[in-house]
Amino acid sequence: MKLFATCFFLVYIFSPVFTIAQLQDPDYINLVTSDKSDDANKLIAILEKKYPNNGYVLMQKGYVQLMLENDVNNALITLSKAVVLLPDNDELLTTRGTAFFRKGLVDKAIPDQEKAISINPKKAMYYSKLGNYQFSQGNYETALATFLKGISVNPSTADIYWDAFATYYKLDRYDDALELFSKGLTDPQIDQHFLRCHWGKLLINFKKFNLATRQYELVFTSKEPHMFAEDYHNASVAHYKNGNPERANFFIDIAIKKEPYNTTYLTNRASYAMDAKDWATVIIMAERALAEDENHVLANMYMALGLKWGRNDLEKSAAYERKAKELDAKQTNK
Repeated sequence: MKLFATCFFLVYIFSPVFTIAQLQDPDYINLVTSDKSDDANKLIAILEKKYPNNGYVLMQKGYVQLMLENDVNNALITLSKAVVLLPDNDELLTTRGTAFFRKGLVDKAIPDQEKAISINPKKAMYYSKLGNYQFSQGNYETALATFLKGISVNPSTADIYWDAFATYYKLDRYDDALELFSKGLTDPQIDQHFLRCHWGKLLINFKKFNLATRQYELVFTSKEPHMFAEDYHNASVAHYKNGNPERANFFIDIAIKKEPYNTTYLTNRASYAMDAKDWATVIIMAERALAEDENHVLANMYMALGLKWGRNDLEKSAAYERKAKELDAKQTNK
């Protein structure tokens, strides 16, 4: 499930304290496109002097605190000040809702997102966020209704189909999910590749691995496949579970090439290699995963196994195994 804040906002609205000309201020434009905290804060300091107590500047400042600095507490303070000045800004309400959710205040995130939808009912992403908040509370039927409403508003947006699919899985309603998928395929505007990848992921969850591999192969063998690293990884899982390790390795190697620092992909590749007793690859993948996270439980365990069976280095193997067990015990006891 996805719960992401929106990008920076460039809003052209008349305001007694912030005119269109001010919104076209080069410093403001640079701020809304900045993706570095230090650069953004320098621009915010300049803009706060130019336009004191301004809702749009506060909105951007809150976004920086939330998304670039992960400072949820200060982001909530700043965004709430902005909401007082811009109470009907749907993007601002959506961002504050995200901050409330990160703080664990779902009951406050929901009304912010509901109001954002009432202001701008055409954005599928708003329904996705609201449905995810409801899903997190265990209100699956309510979440499903929200996702389906989002699909009805924007039937060509493939991502919200995954939200609905995941909820159908939680409710164990495969046939309803299949009906929705079939309906989505009839929309000439939807990206069928992404829709099929979402469907393939659901099929994996339902342990229908053979059907899942068909979806991923259908996308991959098309002229211009639209697949993210996660899709290639999921395709590898489907093939592996379906008894085709060669094809599984093919797809997961693409996923790793696209995201070479993803420890999940690296350790899964190590797992495939371990089953094949390819101890050299087990060690290589474990090393790469440990370079990203030295406290990764599976990476430590795979390194232990690789060293034991691939190099007969029992001393180092035992050290990695001890660490893996200690890390696993700590996580279990949390």
